[in-house]
Amino acid sequence: MSLTAAEFQAFLKVMYGKPRLDTMLLDNSPFLGMIPKKQGGGRSFTLPIAIGAPQNRSSTFATARNGSSTSAQIEFIGGYQENFSMFSINHKLLVNSDKIDTSMRRALVNETEGAMAALKRDISLNLFLSNDGVIGQVGSITADAATYTITLKNKADIVRFELGMKLVEKDTEANTFVITGKSSENGSITGTKGTAQIAADKYLICDGDTDKKLHGLSDWLPFGAGRDAALAAPFFSVVRAQDSVKLGGVYVDAQELSYGEGLKRAMAQCSLYGLGNPDVILMNPLDLHGLSNEFDSRMTIEKGGVSARNVAARIGYDSFSIGGLLGSARIVPDAGVPLGVAFALKMNTWEYQYLGKSYLNTWNEDGVAFLREDLTNAITGKFYSYGEVGCSSPGANAVIYFGARSI
Repeated sequence: MSLTAAEFQAFLKVMYGKPRLDTMLLDNSPFLGMIPKKQGGGRSFTLPIAIGAPQNRSSTFATARNGSSTSAQIEFIGGYQENFSMFSINHKLLVNSDKIDTSMRRALVNETEGAMAALKRDISLNLFLSNDGVIGQVGSITADAATYTITLKNKADIVRFELGMKLVEKDTEANTFVITGKSSENGSITGTKGTAQIAADKYLICDGDTDKKLHGLSDWLPFGAGRDAALAAPFFSVVRAQDSVKLGGVYVDAQELSYGEGLKRAMAQCSLYGLGNPDVILMNPLDLHGLSNEFDSRMTIEKGGVSARNVAARIGYDSFSIGGLLGSARIVPDAGVPLGVAFALKMNTWEYQYLGKSYLNTWNEDGVAFLREDLTNAITGKFYSYGEVGCSSPGANAVIYFGARSI
């Protein structure tokens, strides 16, 4: 007999109860685990921020009394970004399997967990990136008759690329490139040629992702040469240039500083502006390696020192500290952090708002856990996430830009 929708749903509940699901999704994804998660609703969510107190103050009573200033309130108005992951099960497996704990179970485990992992990884990495969908930039290209190899300008971006991905140029959403080979050591991907060769210096996105991703930390806390332009443009209906710190975070250009000096500068500036002190610093593992070379034995590790939030499972992430230099902030490595950047965060100012029962869901609201495919002998299962990142006080957070440097 073939698997019924009720049996499939029961299988998912047994195999992927919330504690086990949280463990699968949040293991080795520190920021996704640590960011507070909140169920939202409606077409959008708002984040009101007070950026200025009433300015009816004066040493002269009459002047203070006659003032008409009120507190300056701003609302970030955001939506929920869609993200989908699908998997297929061959119908013959269903017909040949009369018990869910035999071959059916193995097939479902492989395909189901693969689809969940792909969606989880995409969310985890994009928490640090921008809504534009860019995951890397072309450095150089070599070609032969049927394929070509792209070496990324920033080789550390290779963590965002996987076999089978279909890529396009951001500018044109054309010149498709399907990844058939990957060299993490060289920061390069090999794939099949599309109608035209992707050009050097072009930005790469996954097909269908253009300007549809989460507004991650790179949007909320812009850095580098594009910071001023980002603050001058509307962001969730707010032009942040009117108060670059309170609305765009503390910024430290540390290209001429050591890692330690850059982090200390950020903590000092956060204290100076008085909007809050970060408690977690997220760094790319390679940048953290550079930091450890500076401080050698003066860095200490706390196993599982930072815990995941709003989850059913008990999950902790290793953290590092440098005695006396960074206050109470813990340094946590996360592969999603762009190389050459660090984010010093006040975690209770952040949230991941989502629609549905959880931050990752099975698409079965209509009672149908899988659908028949039209053109193949298979059924399709679907996972989805409708979510967005929000910050109630950008000025309590900092971004440190180290720029390109040898690690």
